[in-house]
Amino acid sequence: GVRDLKSLPISVEVEIEGSYDRTTASGVGAESSDVKIEEVEVQAGGPFGKKGRITAFTVFGIEEAGGSSSADFEAKISKAYLQINDIIGPTGAGVLNLKAGQDHLALPFMGGSQKFIQNKHFAESVLGVFNPEQRLVEVNGLITNDGSLSVTHRYRLGGTREDVNDGNKLRGLYGAYSITVNEVYSLGAIYRNGDEKNGGVDVSYNRYGIAGEVELKRLVLDAGWFFDDRAGLADRYNLIFEAAWLPLPRLSLASRFETLGERDKASAKSLNFMLRYDILKNVYAMIEYRNLTDDDHITGTNEDESKVRLFFVAAF
Repeated sequence: GVRDLKSLPISVEVEIEGSYDRTTASGVGAESSDVKIEEVEVQAGGPFGKKGRITAFTVFGIEEAGGSSSADFEAKISKAYLQINDIIGPTGAGVLNLKAGQDHLALPFMGGSQKFIQNKHFAESVLGVFNPEQRLVEVNGLITNDGSLSVTHRYRLGGTREDVNDGNKLRGLYGAYSITVNEVYSLGAIYRNGDEKNGGVDVSYNRYGIAGEVELKRLVLDAGWFFDDRAGLADRYNLIFEAAWLPLPRLSLASRFETLGERDKASAKSLNFMLRYDILKNVYAMIEYRNLTDDDHITGTNEDESKVRLFFVAAF
């Protein structure tokens, strides 16, 4: 039943960003720089009922839309869902759950918020395999074997709301599965099928990929391959290689190399570096650098881009 909480599980994150961007579009170079309040985010939720039968979670944020006046800030719900837990199986085991709302659509170890570098993967920003703010209805769960070899299976199956021209929005299906061995080695796959807007018409797509991760004591290695097959349009694929190193308890470094390919076009290449220092357990400073080469404009309108972003983040 409903119970009174002595305290509401809630946290607030404040993120300040400074940036410098140098681009070349259609052979013309340009520079820009800025400092802005990237977002102020409130997160709240948790399990409810004496046995945690229902989980409710929401993330509400205010982001700077492009200027510095109050009119240039916009409110946004990036995550809001309800989940019925333990439909079958022991309480707290999470074998079968039912979720509805808005949540990340990604693999447990790659995509969405699961990344050291804040710049989005091409699989998210271009291909649409991942989506950090996907409206969905799904069944999910995990099955764990805690014998001499610890193996955890995680799965998600569901339907999605798609950005299409007509009023029939529930046009997507997806499935994701991953296996983790001894909390060190992970391998996962994801598949999406649906329709999306392409100008004034809706086109069908099939998107899928496979990725793996090795998480050692102070070193994390990731690799992935993702594919986007759209009816009547050129196929696209994305290769990802990423490494993160934590040489000291408060210091972390990461690098990512990606390629994005499309038929009859030169591949786009992106190289990212990140350096982060944890000032406190809940306060950190981070700098990122990205170099993008995209002569055939697969990712947008820029042939070249060099971008530096400096973050100062506090959560409490």
